[in-house]
Amino acid sequence: TIEVNQISCGAAISACQKGSAWEEAVHLCLAVRQGLVRLDTISSNAAISALGKNGKWSLALRFFCRMAQCKVESRTSGFNAVIGACETLGEWKDALWVVRAMSQDRVESDSLTCVAA
Repeated sequence: TIEVNQISCGAAISACQKGSAWEEAVHLCLAVRQGLVRLDTISSNAAISALGKNGKWSLALRFFCRMAQCKVESRTSGFNAVIGACETLGEWKDALWVVRAMSQDRVESDSLTCVAA
């Protein structure tokens, strides 16, 4: 029996992200929302990246916004994943909104932030 915990769930979401299996990543996140496991920053960023890489920028943005509501810390990589998702599909207004949120949250930008935005 495999114990479902933050580490195993995070590893599964990360594997989904690497395998472009965004739907499975979303299903894992839904299980998390039901209170089975609490996601950490790394798992959340992997889910956002999986969504973004598969053109699901609006889901990535919604998931990102839920992170704050669930008290999951946002880091530069998470902001960059959402900005990249928006940028890929030409959603520049949303990408700029995320850049502003990044500044308001006092999260340091990096070269990827500038390139994506």
